[in-house]
Amino acid sequence: MRIFSLCLTLLLAITVWGQPNFNSAKLDSLFSILNEKQKAMGSFAYTQQGQMVYQNNSGFICKDKNGTTPATPASLYRIGSITKMFTAVMIFQLIDEQKLKLHTSLKEFFPQIPNAGNITIDYMLNHQSGIFNFTNKQEYLSYLETAQTKEQMLDRMVLLAPAFKPGEKSEYSNSNYVLLGYIIEILDKQPYAQCLKTRITEPLQLKNTGVFVPANCAKHIAQSYKMGQESWVPTTQTHVSIPGGAGAILSTPADLCLFITQLFETRVLSGYSFGKMQEITRGYGRGLFKSAYATDSAFGHNGGIDGFASSLAYFPETKTALAYTSNAMVYGLGELMQGSHAIINNQEFKVPTFELVEVPLEILEQYTGLYKSDKIPIDITVKIVDGYLIAQGTNQPELPMAAESNEHFTYSPAGLSLTFTKNEDTNLFEMTLKQSGATILFTKTP
Repeated sequence: MRIFSLCLTLLLAITVWGQPNFNSAKLDSLFSILNEKQKAMGSFAYTQQGQMVYQNNSGFICKDKNGTTPATPASLYRIGSITKMFTAVMIFQLIDEQKLKLHTSLKEFFPQIPNAGNITIDYMLNHQSGIFNFTNKQEYLSYLETAQTKEQMLDRMVLLAPAFKPGEKSEYSNSNYVLLGYIIEILDKQPYAQCLKTRITEPLQLKNTGVFVPANCAKHIAQSYKMGQESWVPTTQTHVSIPGGAGAILSTPADLCLFITQLFETRVLSGYSFGKMQEITRGYGRGLFKSAYATDSAFGHNGGIDGFASSLAYFPETKTALAYTSNAMVYGLGELMQGSHAIINNQEFKVPTFELVEVPLEILEQYTGLYKSDKIPIDITVKIVDGYLIAQGTNQPELPMAAESNEHFTYSPAGLSLTFTKNEDTNLFEMTLKQSGATILFTKTP
């Protein structure tokens, strides 16, 4: 393995308000190294009790004939599935207005959808409808950049065989929220974009949130990128007519923090409706997820579309909100959010250097073998290929692990890290896997 370095022209805009009681310089360094090593670029915001504490904007949002346009607090990013939070809120507003009920049947709006008579608004909100996720179909890739009518999208969903019987289990499906967006339009008698403006962005003063329009440097609307052979290259732009209520919104981290803070202050919904949003069934809330952060827990949502990645988290106990929006990312989104939270709360976190080291072959050979855990039903095989350590989970692809020390290895695209230690009592190697805030111990089989 080789040590690498990359020289980039960087712009890093940082703002700190007041006298924060955390190591803001360390947080600066996290975003700086991610940008410098071409692991991520984007915008971050941290608020407490609705007041901005810290912002960071790194990298560029687009390139044109005039060069690159740097990220600023006003830069607009597609937020992907965080859109589902906004859609869920509008559905609950309609419920509060008695125009809809959780047990209302999908048959009242779209009887042509398979199992519509047994699918409720409730099932759609928490992904228990069984409606197949249309973005999982191979044909999706053939039309994602082309404008689609509502009729075309509905015709595709009619042809999708159900994934399971309504209420039988939970399985994430963008189809649910596209249909919920259509229902909002039917009941409000106006386009989704106008519903969003009337119901959420204007009342909550979200001045930098709206339905996506194509990337535009002059208007601070970001283009997304993926990693090419040596640098970021532009990705696709999914047409806004396709994701609708499942992923059509663009915003800024500051607006996202403001949105979720006011949501938790019950300025948006009745106490009953907001309570229903937070109920977790089989890991799913109604437009919300609950996740663990060290000793804290947060409600929020992640998003991803084209090359964009975003995350929004609210911590009720501290009334703290964190939001990150990125237009280019190979570092793990979960690792970034977990690391940011740890730094803000003065918890242990080592800022990655991404400097690769060459591990002696005799050390790598000690780690090879089959690893098992009593926590999850997935085994991991560790082997060596061309001098690199390779990890492969059961029925999963091989992952080339980058060595940051003789014991610690990472796979940045998935935010995955493996640390090897020897158990002196059993004389067996153990492997600690970390990903998206989860820590799982595996033991090498004899």
